[in-house]
Amino acid sequence: MISPFFHGAVPHLELEISTMDRRVDALREGFYCVLRVRAFMDWLANLIQSTT
Repeated sequence: MISPFFHGAVPHLELEISTMDRRVDALREGFYCVLRVRAFMDWLANLIQSTT
């Protein structure tokens, strides 16, 4: 949920969150922002393994 303070500052903003298990072409598929978590999670797992 968007915080009431943030919504009050930008009331026209719409936020839609999608999750999927495939890579997307952000421009072709109309995404404005893409957050790729898998690479970060792999990096974090490797970091944890190397320190234990």
